[in-house]
Amino acid sequence: MKYYGLRVYDTCESIVASGFPMLKREYTPEEYEWEVENLQKYLNLYKEDIFNIAKFPKEVRETHEINFQKALNHIRRAGNLGSCKPNSGHDAGLKGILVNVNIKADQSFWLQFERYHHQDTISSMSTMHCLCRFERLNEMFSPYTDPRSIAICNEYIDEYNEDPTQENFQKVIHNCPEGIELTRRIATNYLQLKTMLSQREFHKMYAWSKDFVNFTKELPYFYELIGRERK
Repeated sequence: MKYYGLRVYDTCESIVASGFPMLKREYTPEEYEWEVENLQKYLNLYKEDIFNIAKFPKEVRETHEINFQKALNHIRRAGNLGSCKPNSGHDAGLKGILVNVNIKADQSFWLQFERYHHQDTISSMSTMHCLCRFERLNEMFSPYTDPRSIAICNEYIDEYNEDPTQENFQKVIHNCPEGIELTRRIATNYLQLKTMLSQREFHKMYAWSKDFVNFTKELPYFYELIGRERK
């Protein structure tokens, strides 16, 4: 599993909104936007170690137009809620932090990935449209794919290209090795990724236990917001 084109949205908006259940008075639109902007300035300044307000001495903090304590209160609350037991409902604020990313993986990974409900495919490479036309097909398989199965697939592709019948196409599709790696752009959120991590961190498949875990380490503030150490 490889990934690129990572985009993460609505982090600060969702962190601030996680405090809604305890509000004694609703924010005005202007107040909400101020809280979001203040938190964004805080995160831009800290980048890492976001719970450590002492990282910057008071005299340094005073040079920035940031209410450090308010921002820290939001971060601590979101971290406390996000670290709650999965399915408790208390970590629901994580679902507002949206993730779009391109992932390249073989079909065994995608079959398991699709078991999760809160993920969606924006667009994907297609064997239906391009399997018989991929320019570098032999390079598109995982290193664990037996070359003999790739050769068989190529034989059926040659047959189809010489005689493009529906029957020959069925043979191509049904003899394409599961190890073919295709790229999708997917949409998901931090709550779904938290569940995936808790269930797949020690999976037998390297695509999960190594590659997926490494991917989660690239997500901004993900481990801090789910109460885990970034090992």
